[in-house]
Amino acid sequence: MKTNNFYNKNLQPNANKLRHNMTKAEACLWKYALRANGLGVPFKRERPIGRFIADLVCLPLKLVIEVDGITHLYEETQIKDAQKDKELKEMGFEVLRFQDNVILNNINFVIGVIQDKIEELKKIHPQSPPMEGVGRRRRVHPLNPPPAGEINLPISPPTEELQQADAEDLEELKQLEEKIKKQ
Repeated sequence: MKTNNFYNKNLQPNANKLRHNMTKAEACLWKYALRANGLGVPFKRERPIGRFIADLVCLPLKLVIEVDGITHLYEETQIKDAQKDKELKEMGFEVLRFQDNVILNNINFVIGVIQDKIEELKKIHPQSPPMEGVGRRRRVHPLNPPPAGEINLPISPPTEELQQADAEDLEELKQLEEKIKKQ
């Protein structure tokens, strides 16, 4: 039985705005780890779930990743975060939270925590085997080398569709970088 994972179409306009105005930490996590099935599973950005918008979510594994800025240190925001986590868990989602400064200063640690959670959740939510030719292997970036012992196989040339998606992601990241520079 297919489910919509508590998708709330009424929040989609807000989700679109958030997707185009990602924080620096969200953009880094997306670019260096999660986009294009970078960790072997698909993630979506700013996905409406119930009455909330999840920063990043892997729907097949029901994993939500929240990136918390400085405002999440306020007691009022922490109460709202706890309620959000509780409701998401009641819908069957696991929630990981990271402070933005941890992502920006130690992204490899964050990626490791996410990878461990993905492996744990794969045992709970088995996926069908990947279709031949679908998805891409994680790209190696000089600031984000592969973990020790990881083998990076050659990547087949990207399709026109994937090149277009990469161009759109790159443009969004450039806009975010410009916005951050102006702040």
